[in-house]
Amino acid sequence: MAALLFLVCAAAQAKTHKSSLAWPALPPDLVGRTVKVELAQGRSQSGVVESVDASGITLRQRKGSRSIPKADVSALSWTTRKPPKRAILGAAIGAVPGILLTYLAVVWDRNEGGIYGDRNKGIAVGVLAGGAVLGALAGRSADADRYVITITGP
Repeated sequence: MAALLFLVCAAAQAKTHKSSLAWPALPPDLVGRTVKVELAQGRSQSGVVESVDASGITLRQRKGSRSIPKADVSALSWTTRKPPKRAILGAAIGAVPGILLTYLAVVWDRNEGGIYGDRNKGIAVGVLAGGAVLGALAGRSADADRYVITITGP
């Protein structure tokens, strides 16, 4: 259980890479990437970047392309995912307490019997499944990197 808690704490650490750049210094690999554009009015727009030029940014959205002037853009953000090795590790670590409880419930049912044997096995399998799912979700969040670029100056 301590390992699962450690994994959750590690996943809770924001793996956010923040930077402040002027408009001309924006990375060229933004084209084709799904980004969220924070507007100066506080709203946001999401879409796939079609182009970034001196006048602004063009996003491809469901309703078509939309051009946003650079004066309206305050920040850009996007998330990248790595291969799911931490999600798999998290599922394995999360399942360990349930595996132990399931083993104990099966052994106890064989030795002691009783009317609650099936209930105990069901609870133990539920703990196993719940721990595996929670561990996988914690690991999945650890497999993601978030990038935020704040636009500075002209």
